[in-house]
Amino acid sequence: MTERQKRMLFMLVFLIIVTSLYALLRLLSTDIRRMKSAIFTEYQKHQLIDVKDDTPTHYYLDMRLIAKWVREKKYGHPPFDDNGIPLVDYGKYKVEEIPEKKYYNPVTVAQYGLGVYEEYLHGNKKGKQSFLKQADWLLGKINENGEVPIEIPLPSRGLEPPWVSAMAQGETISVLTRAYVLTNDPAYLDGARKAFLPFTKNTTEGGVVYEEGGELWLEEYPENPPSHVLNGYIFALFGLYDLYRVTKDPEVKVVFDQAVDTLSKNIHRYEKDGWVLYQLKGDKFANNYYGLHVEQLKALAAISGRKEFEETAKRWEWPLKHPFLYLLKRLPERILGKISPAS
Repeated sequence: MTERQKRMLFMLVFLIIVTSLYALLRLLSTDIRRMKSAIFTEYQKHQLIDVKDDTPTHYYLDMRLIAKWVREKKYGHPPFDDNGIPLVDYGKYKVEEIPEKKYYNPVTVAQYGLGVYEEYLHGNKKGKQSFLKQADWLLGKINENGEVPIEIPLPSRGLEPPWVSAMAQGETISVLTRAYVLTNDPAYLDGARKAFLPFTKNTTEGGVVYEEGGELWLEEYPENPPSHVLNGYIFALFGLYDLYRVTKDPEVKVVFDQAVDTLSKNIHRYEKDGWVLYQLKGDKFANNYYGLHVEQLKALAAISGRKEFEETAKRWEWPLKHPFLYLLKRLPERILGKISPAS
């Protein structure tokens, strides 16, 4: 073989290798994009410091990360109003359907409250005052129907303000039950009980529950058809569990148990195309919420005693712990066309 032929052969082999690698990357592009989003997104880690007695303190996820994000102005600038309540600047996020203005979002207020309370439990004495400010704000927002109304328009989900969310209701309950345990002020417990009322009504009746075929779903967005958003569902369950811990109200336990049963029977439906869905409506994938889902399921397994949630969390966590093995596993599935590469 002449030198020229050797060079030509080398170039041919090189081109075949480069082309093959490019083709493989193209095949795995969806998986790589999802993996990158999940791995590089910070999320709240589960913690099982306090899960059983009738005086809830530590939350089931460490929400100090949310408090940090609020103070770092990731939600809005300035991050607080004059009373220390966080505002969300939706103009910053450039969400087309939401007017570019600042809104109070009860979910943000509640999560910030849980975050500063966790800071207080870890030794930051200033966290107590800030926590109670958030609790008082949420308590003051509960209307005669027990709703913590959300004043943010979401036309894409068919929601015009005011609307009610299982996630906001559940997280409000989690804040108020802890405020009651902290202060022994019955007003907080009364507010938590009142915030439970939307869990006794269907979404068509102004509540946050969707019932079908003997199943009971907790809806973050009370839209039609229902979306079954997973993270909001679990946050709502945490709130119901907190209320039952404090009150031992059998009606709360019934709703909690039915909602846990429903999720247990349907958790497999959130698995698709080798990944995890954010919601069941429209096959929207979790991506940035992937790690949060794993941590939520770990906590839910602990408070519900359901092994299927623990097993699901382990299965979903495997790609995060072994990203290269996950991509190797996905490669033959993509090549054989068993799974569509569409995102």
